[in-house]
Amino acid sequence: MNASHAAWRRRRIPLTATAFAALFACATEKPAMNPHHNSAKPHHTPIGFKNHFGSFDLAALPIGAYAPRWFMQTQHVNSVEAVQIHGDLHARQSLAVHWGTFVLTDEPLDEPPQQLAAALDAQRIARDSFWVFMHGETRTLAPATRVRRAAD
Repeated sequence: MNASHAAWRRRRIPLTATAFAALFACATEKPAMNPHHNSAKPHHTPIGFKNHFGSFDLAALPIGAYAPRWFMQTQHVNSVEAVQIHGDLHARQSLAVHWGTFVLTDEPLDEPPQQLAAALDAQRIARDSFWVFMHGETRTLAPATRVRRAAD
């Protein structure tokens, strides 16, 4: 899986089209987390990823900084795409990130959680399976009922 920020890395001379990729997977005895931060939809395809790592207990998925789509679609996912990634990763729980702190793009700061709720409803996924924190909020992820491995 690849997160692309090629347009934002062109600050040096010569101006080259390089990309920044970020994906981390942690395997622990405690709940596992996938901070899937800043993944653009065309690059998120998890073919082989679940087979290698198994299901995730927690996925941190971006839901903001997506408008206008014609410009941002290769850089950031929107809420509909984040819900798709949540399903593709077979995440037990997801956490909405990359929204509401700074005005980065054209959507209103409070729009991403509203769009996320609508996307979850459209896919008939429980809203509480995708956390949207208020600033400063914390929650505890309950332990999984069993250890998940790639063979699951």
